[in-house]
Amino acid sequence: MKNTIYIIFFCFISQLIIAQKADLVNAPSNPTGFKWHKDHFGLKGDIYASGEKIFDREGKVILSFGTEYYYENGKLVGNNYGDIYKTDSRGNIIEQFYNNKSTHYTFNDKNLLVKEENIYDEVKTHTYDNKDRVIKSVIIKKGDFFQQRDYTYEQKDDILIVTIKYTNTIKTNTFDVIYHYKNGYLIKENLQSGIYDYKVIVDKKGNKIDFYQINKADAEHFKTYNRYYDEINSNDIIEFGFYKASASAVPKASMYIKGERMPDINCLHGW
Repeated sequence: MKNTIYIIFFCFISQLIIAQKADLVNAPSNPTGFKWHKDHFGLKGDIYASGEKIFDREGKVILSFGTEYYYENGKLVGNNYGDIYKTDSRGNIIEQFYNNKSTHYTFNDKNLLVKEENIYDEVKTHTYDNKDRVIKSVIIKKGDFFQQRDYTYEQKDDILIVTIKYTNTIKTNTFDVIYHYKNGYLIKENLQSGIYDYKVIVDKKGNKIDFYQINKADAEHFKTYNRYYDEINSNDIIEFGFYKASASAVPKASMYIKGERMPDINCLHGW
């Protein structure tokens, strides 16, 4: 049985404050700290929902995999699990307090993340070039050197190639990984385990809706269904059904539009 239901979109009116710099096209390896805005996920346009994330009209995430986020004057302040967030005057999240422990983030004058201190007693420092691309990250764990990552960049036509050299605790234990990006999306990676090529399909707004490995028999497709605020007046039919994450999983109640499972609707209703 099918019923036509008008989809309700959330709208929050607040002053938008966003600073944490994210450039997933030219600097896809840059760390961003705590991600709370559509820009931090590389999403474009007036997006309302992507996967199990829901955004307000200004791009702030308000629901993600069952976690609700709260804002005051455009600044993230907490969530429904009791986490507390502190923001500097520029809009950068500088502290995430949860489970009686804190993760601290330090940003430079370009709003680039330069230091992270997390609950696992790790300190990560990041260095950038004059194009605001990370070129070195050093990880200190429990006071001792753990890993260094050195980044180099090469542009070939419309492909950005990022090479990362890893130096681990044993200084002679080094290896490289190479990533190829097009329009900000990973299309190829050269790892120690082999070389992998990928196909990325985007929607009319340029956001990814399908991702899979090329030339692999029965390749698994990683699909994402996006919805936008300019679709607010569409009369989509919502169907009720059941979803299994795997063959052995217990079926879960789910909602579907045009045959596609709607994780954001399921999330709203706690399914």
